[in-house]
Amino acid sequence: MQAVSELFGNVQPMNQFDSGRFVLYRCHCGCDYCGVISCIITRNEASISWEDIRYENDDLDDEPMYDHKIKSLEFCIKKYEAEIQEFIKIR
Repeated sequence: MQAVSELFGNVQPMNQFDSGRFVLYRCHCGCDYCGVISCIITRNEASISWEDIRYENDDLDDEPMYDHKIKSLEFCIKKYEAEIQEFIKIR
């Protein structure tokens, strides 16, 4: 599953902007061009971080609908991976 590998920080995420950012939230239509909330996922031996969480769209001149940015959220890698695996199992 590509999305799981991206979420684990094992491969570079793909989105319609080709920015290498992981899309956390997008419009119900499934099109990134409506604007998305995305982040950069980094991984080390102990943790996974979602960095530079912010609104992204394809028009740099467009005022973001949500201009707040979150610098970073860091997760314990063992707990993070266990929660994702549990979610996958439930679905």
